[in-house]
Amino acid sequence: MFWYCCSSHVCSPRSLVLAPVTVGRVHRGTEGAVPVCNMGCNIHRAGPLLPRGGLLVLLSLSCLPRFINSPKDQTGVSGGVASFVCQATGEPTPRISWMKKGKKISSQRFEVIEFEDGSGSVLRIQPLRESRDEAFYECTASNSVGEVSTSARLRVLQGEMGPLFFFLP
Repeated sequence: MFWYCCSSHVCSPRSLVLAPVTVGRVHRGTEGAVPVCNMGCNIHRAGPLLPRGGLLVLLSLSCLPRFINSPKDQTGVSGGVASFVCQATGEPTPRISWMKKGKKISSQRFEVIEFEDGSGSVLRIQPLRESRDEAFYECTASNSVGEVSTSARLRVLQGEMGPLFFFLP
């Protein structure tokens, strides 16, 4: 029997433990006897088929969420639109939530559009209002292992901005 994680050999084929196994505090990049996959964090059995009556084992490790696309600071114009993108990976798949000034976002001018695969969402703010919308917006990715947060700043300029012209002497 051979054990692999992301195409890397994990342990000796002579080692076989027939007992419940609990692996705790494992995260991406953990060093030690059990390498952890960068994507998916799953370790699986591969190699020759087991004889009749043998066991097939799948060991899945849970991983803390990590961002693969974080919201970026931006500047908008009063009356315009701003959109923040937040995407995370982890095992189990993380849930994405948005906050403004420590409070969950709730307004008809705020729209959260979730990705089809559940890995992230877009926060869309329309129309922008200088005094109310200029703030830090926080994206949190959470699953049963824990949560991570990141934030981006929205600056809102007053009035409409037309094209800027520069004249060279």
